[in-house]
Amino acid sequence: MRKHRKAFSDAQAEIQNYHTALQARRNQVENAVRERNETQARIMQMTRERDEAMRLAENREAARVRALFHAEIREEEQITRIAELQSNPIPHPVPFNHEEAPSEEDQDDGIISNEESEEDM
Repeated sequence: MRKHRKAFSDAQAEIQNYHTALQARRNQVENAVRERNETQARIMQMTRERDEAMRLAENREAARVRALFHAEIREEEQITRIAELQSNPIPHPVPFNHEEAPSEEDQDDGIISNEESEEDM
């Protein structure tokens, strides 16, 4: 009987060792899965950041191209205006010289005073 107890005890110990090894393997698999999920999450975050950076770079490039296009249009408009002004110059008024301005007595503003209107009658 002792012989059977010893074999039974040894079998139980061996089963316990298998259970311990199985649990260790499960823990390893769980850790590996957790690490894989964390890595995938980091990769997804990095992908989103990369996509956002690429979108911003594309928008910046498109804005630069639009700005150049509009600058060329404005430049052409300015060149056209300059050419029009050179071919049809606008006469500039003679600058007003305050020192040579006529006095109030010399100015005839076209208004007839009461005295003048009575004399005409």
